[in-house]
Amino acid sequence: MDVIEYKLTSKNPVLISHAVSRLYEIIKEKYKNGTSKDVTKIPEYKLLISKFESKDKIVTTSICQVLVKLVENEIISVTTALCTLISYVSSTNNYVAITVSMSHLIILDFKLHATEDNYLYTLTMPQFPFITILKEEKNSWRTVLDQMHFIMNYPDEQIKENSIKILRPVFIFILCNPSSALSDGCKEKAWQLLKSSNALELQIEILLWLRTNDVDTCLETYYKIFGFTMVSLSKNDKDICIALLPLLLSVCISFLEHGFDPVVNLDTISTIINKYDNLSGNILLALMSEMIVICPGYYLFNVLQLCELVLNKMSCNITLINVLIASILKWMPYPSVLCAEALAIANALINKAVTEVKWTKEVNNPLSEEIFAKLIHFDPHIQFYTESIDVLNTITESNILLWLKTLSKSPIDLRYKYRLILSGLFLQSEDVILTKAICDILMQITKEVIIFASHMLPLIMHKLSKSRDPDELKYLLLTLPELVIIKENVPIVNRTLQTLFHSEGPLKYFALELYLTMNDRDPRCYRYLSSALMETSQNDKSWYADVTCAKVIKHICEERPECAEELAPLISQILNKCGDTNGSAATALALKSISALCRSSVISIASVWKVLAPKMKKEKRTIVMKTLCEFFGDIPFFLNKNSIAYDTLITDVLEILWSYVIQNNPEISEAALKAIAMYRIEDIPLKMLPDDFQYSTTTSQSDTSASSNTKPVNISPALLNTCWIKMLEKVNKMVLNAAGNVLISFITNEVKNFRSGIYNWPHGEPNNFKYLPERSIIRVVGEHVRRIDGTKPFNENVAIECLRIFAFKYPKPLPNINWNFLHKTSEISHKAKEYSLTIACHHSVISSSARNFVEHYLSMFESDKNIKDLLESKEHEILYSNLEILCEAMQIQKIKPFLDVTLSYAVINLFSDDGTNVILFKNIMHSYARALKNEKINDAIRTLLSTTLSNLLDEIDLTQDYYKPYISAILALPVEYIERMTSPDVWWETPLKKLKNAVIIRAELAINNDIEMPLNCMNELIDLVSALPSVQLYLLQEVQRVQTEVKFKMYTSDWVIDFLNRVQVIIPEISEEDQRILFYCDVFFVSIICFSGMDCIIMDTYSIISSQHVRARLFPKAMAMLADIQYWKDNIIPQVMEWLHLMRTSPLPELYKSAFHNSLISLKHHPHYNKNWFTYLSSI
Repeated sequence: MDVIEYKLTSKNPVLISHAVSRLYEIIKEKYKNGTSKDVTKIPEYKLLISKFESKDKIVTTSICQVLVKLVENEIISVTTALCTLISYVSSTNNYVAITVSMSHLIILDFKLHATEDNYLYTLTMPQFPFITILKEEKNSWRTVLDQMHFIMNYPDEQIKENSIKILRPVFIFILCNPSSALSDGCKEKAWQLLKSSNALELQIEILLWLRTNDVDTCLETYYKIFGFTMVSLSKNDKDICIALLPLLLSVCISFLEHGFDPVVNLDTISTIINKYDNLSGNILLALMSEMIVICPGYYLFNVLQLCELVLNKMSCNITLINVLIASILKWMPYPSVLCAEALAIANALINKAVTEVKWTKEVNNPLSEEIFAKLIHFDPHIQFYTESIDVLNTITESNILLWLKTLSKSPIDLRYKYRLILSGLFLQSEDVILTKAICDILMQITKEVIIFASHMLPLIMHKLSKSRDPDELKYLLLTLPELVIIKENVPIVNRTLQTLFHSEGPLKYFALELYLTMNDRDPRCYRYLSSALMETSQNDKSWYADVTCAKVIKHICEERPECAEELAPLISQILNKCGDTNGSAATALALKSISALCRSSVISIASVWKVLAPKMKKEKRTIVMKTLCEFFGDIPFFLNKNSIAYDTLITDVLEILWSYVIQNNPEISEAALKAIAMYRIEDIPLKMLPDDFQYSTTTSQSDTSASSNTKPVNISPALLNTCWIKMLEKVNKMVLNAAGNVLISFITNEVKNFRSGIYNWPHGEPNNFKYLPERSIIRVVGEHVRRIDGTKPFNENVAIECLRIFAFKYPKPLPNINWNFLHKTSEISHKAKEYSLTIACHHSVISSSARNFVEHYLSMFESDKNIKDLLESKEHEILYSNLEILCEAMQIQKIKPFLDVTLSYAVINLFSDDGTNVILFKNIMHSYARALKNEKINDAIRTLLSTTLSNLLDEIDLTQDYYKPYISAILALPVEYIERMTSPDVWWETPLKKLKNAVIIRAELAINNDIEMPLNCMNELIDLVSALPSVQLYLLQEVQRVQTEVKFKMYTSDWVIDFLNRVQVIIPEISEEDQRILFYCDVFFVSIICFSGMDCIIMDTYSIISSQHVRARLFPKAMAMLADIQYWKDNIIPQVMEWLHLMRTSPLPELYKSAFHNSLISLKHHPHYNKNWFTYLSSI
C-alpha cells in the first residue's frame, strides 16, 4: 500500500494510472473471490474514494475512470457510484472529471434499467446529477453542457434518440430557472443545444414557462423565441414559424412596456409574413392594436408598416380590422412632426380598411393547429385574444345584443380587456340600437377607467363623421360632453360644440344642453356654458331659446347654486319677458330656479316673494300656477318657523293657495292642495279657509248638504274645526283625494307627537274622540265617521274619503276608541268595507274592539266549503296585507284556520284557473315574509308560519316559476332554521324534487342573506350531490347562478380558500375509481369562471355547466383574470397555486390535469412562482 500511496502522490500520470489500476484489480479480485461482498468495506476501495479530495486533478480524474469501470463490471451499482461522486462535488477541485464520469454512468444506467417511457432522474427525487453539479458549482455549466452534447450525440442510436428525454430535467432547470444563479451564457448555450436537436415538444414546454414580467426575463425570453424562429426559418418549417408569430408580437408588447426597441422583432415578423402565403392575420391584428395603444411615437412608423404588410398579405376579418382602426384613431387628433410619416401610413391604412371589400366576416384562426394550441397560455394577451376570436365566431346579428348585455355586467377588468374589440364592433356597426349598446359599455369603461376617455373621443368623432342616422348622431353628440373628464379632451369637445352652437335651428339649443352636460362633468367648463348662455339670451328672442335657457339655468341653480349671482339677471329677464302663453314653460322653469336658490339659502324667500308677488298674484297660466304651487310647497323648508317674516309670508301664500283650491281647474286645485299638505295645521288659521268651507250656524252633522255663508260667531273651536269636513264636502270631486291627503298629512304630524299613555285605557275603550284637543284632525274626522247613520242622508263620498284617511298606515296607531261603529261603516259600500277592515287591522294590537271586528272576518274561513266565494269578495287580500299586524294581535286558534284554508286552496288550484290563484299564492308568501320579519309577532304564530313553510317544501316544485314567491317567505326565517329544514341529514328520505328545492333555497340564501360566509351554506349539498350524478348538473347550474350574483363580494376569495382546503382533505379519502373528486373540480371551475366574469363573454353560458371541455378551456383564463385583482394577487393566488400543483399531480383524467397545469402556467408571473418554481417544474 505504501507503494500505491507513493505513486498516487508522485504527480506522474503514468505512475498514478498504474496505482489506480492496481487498486481496481485488488477490489475486483476481492469482490469476485467473495472475500467481501460489500465493496464499500474493502480497504482499497476506501483508499480509492478518499483520494477524491486530492489536490491533484490527475488522481481524481483516474479515480473517476475507475469508478465507471467498477460499474461496468457490475462490482458496484450506478446509484452507489453516482452517490459517491455527488458526495464529493462540494469538496473536490475537479468537478470536470466528476461531470464526465456522471455522463458515462447515466448512459450505463439507461442501458441497464430505463425504458423509453420511464426515465430515472427528475428535477427533485432522484435529482439529475448534472443539476446537483450546477447547484454546487456555478462555473461547471460549460462542462455540463459539453457532457449533455456528448449524450445527445452518443453513437448508440437508442441513447441518441432518447437523449432529450433523458436530459429533459437539466434543460428545464437551466432554461426555466427564474433565479440569477445561472449565467446568461449557460442559458443561451443550453437553448442552442436544444435547438440543434429534434426537441420540439420540450422547446414548446420550456417556452410556456418563460416570462416577460420584468426587464431581464423579457430579454431572455425574446432571445429564446428569436433563436427558435431563426432556426425554424432556416429549416423552412412553416408550421412552427406561423405558431411563433403571436409570441413574437406579444414579446413586442412587453418590449414597449419595458422601454426596449422592438424593431428587430418586428422585422423578424415581417420576414415570416413575406415568406409564407395564405395566412390569416386576425390575432396579429389584435396584438398589433394593443401595441399601437402603448407605442411611443419613435416606433409607430415600424409598427404601422407591419400593419400595412398584414393587411396586404394576409386574410383579415372586418371586425379585427376595425379594432386596428380604433387603436390608430387615438393618434389622429394630435399631428406631430415626429410622427408625420407614421400618421401618413395611418391615414392610408384607415382608407384602405374602409374602401377594400376583400375583408371576411368569418373570424377563422389558422393558428389553432396543434403547435399553436399548445402555446396559447404563453402570454395573457394571446390567451385573451385567442378566446375572443372564438367568441366573435359565435356572434350573430340576432344574438349580439344579448351578448353585450351580459358583457356589460362583467367586472371592469374584463370589460377593459375587451375595450379594443368593443371599439372595433362600434366602428363596424351600422345599426343604431347596436351602436348605442356598444357605446354604453365603452362609456361604462370610461367612467371607471378615466384615462380611456382619450381613446373614446376619437372613436366618437370618427363615428360622427361617418353616420347619417339622426338618432345615432344625437346619441353620439350626447356622449361627447361625457368625455371632458380628462383635460386633453376639453378643447376638441368645445370646438365641436361651438360648431353646433353657431349653426341655425334646433342644433344651437341642443349645443347649449350639451354645454350643460359638459359643465356637469368638469366645473372648469363653466366658462363655455356661461358664454353660450349669455349669447343665446341676448341675441335669440324665440320662445324655444327662452325655454332652453330657463332649463339650463334651473339645472345650474340646482347643481351649482354658487353661480346664482351671475344668473339672477337672466332669471329676471325670463320672468319679465315671458308673459304670454308661449312663455309659460320658461316662466315655470324660472320659478323652479328660484326655488332651488332658496333651498340652498343663496337668496331669501321673503325678499324674493316681495318682488314676485305683484306679478304672480295675477297669474292665469295653468302650468305657471301649478309650478307656483310647487314653489309654495317648498316654503316651509326654507324659513325659520318662529320668525315674523315666516308668519307674514305664510299668510300671504296660503291665501293664494286656498284661492287656487276653489278654482274650477282641477289641475290647479290639486297642485294647491299638495302644497297646503306641506304646511303645519298650526300655520293655517281656520278663518283663512274659503267661505264655502267655513262652519255655518245653520249647519248640522245630520244635514251635510246645507250651506250658508254666515260667519260663525261665539262658536266652540270644536265646531269651527268641522270646516275640514266641509272642505271635503265642497271641494271639486276630482280632487277629493288630494283634499284627503291634506288631512292625512296633518294627522301624520299629530300622531308623531303622541306618547304611549294615550293608548292605555284600563277601564275600557272610549266611545268617542272628544278627549282629543279641539283642533285635532283625528277628532274631527273620527267624530264625523262615528256619527254616520245609515238611516239618515249623508254624503257617501265624504264618508268613504274619511275612512280612507283613517285607513292610511301612520307612523303610530290612531288613539284608542271603541271601533264598533266600523260595523255600520262597512255597510256603506264595498270600498267602505275594505277601508273599515283595514282600520280594524291597523288597530287590532291595541284595541279589543278592532280585534273582535277582524276576528269576525277570520271566522268566515273556519270552513273551506264556501272558500271560493269568500276569496271573490277580496277581504282576504286586506287580511294578508296586514298579516304582520294580525300575527302580533291574534291568538293562534283565531288565525290558523284562515291561514290553512287560503294557502291550501291556493296550492291545490294553482294551475287550474286564469292565474288568480298564482297571484293569491304570491300575496300569501309575501305576507308570510313580512310577518316573519316582525320581531313582535306571537311566538306560537311564528312557529305555525315556520312549520307551514317547512311542510310546504315537500309539496311544491321550485323549479317552476309559479312557486318562486315561496322563496321570499323562506328567506324571512332564521338562517339556522333554513339550513335545518333544507338539510338532507334530518330528512327521513331524500326525494329528488325536495333535494332540488333545497338546492334552490340554499342558493337564494347564499345570494340574499347578509351572513358572514354565505357561500358556505352550499357546502353541505355539494358534499351530498358529489355522490349523486343525477343532480350534479342541476347543482352546478345553481352554483353558477350564485357565483355570478356574488362575484363582486370580497368574501368570494375567502370561500375559495375554504373550498380548496376542504377538497385537499377529501383527496386522500377518495380512491381512483371514485368520481366525486371530479364534481368538486367542476364546482371549483364554475366558481372561478364566474368570479372572473369569463362566463360573460361566451354566448352559450349553459355550456359552462354542460361541457367539461368548455370549463377546462376557460378555467386557466379565468385564473389569469383573477390574478390581476390586487386582493387576489396578494392573498389568494399563492395558496391557489399550491393547490393547482397538487391537483395536476393527482390521479385525475387528463383533461382536468391539463386544466390545472395550464392554470399554473397562466400564473407564472406571480411573485410566488419565484419561490416555488422548482417544485412546480419538477412535476412537468
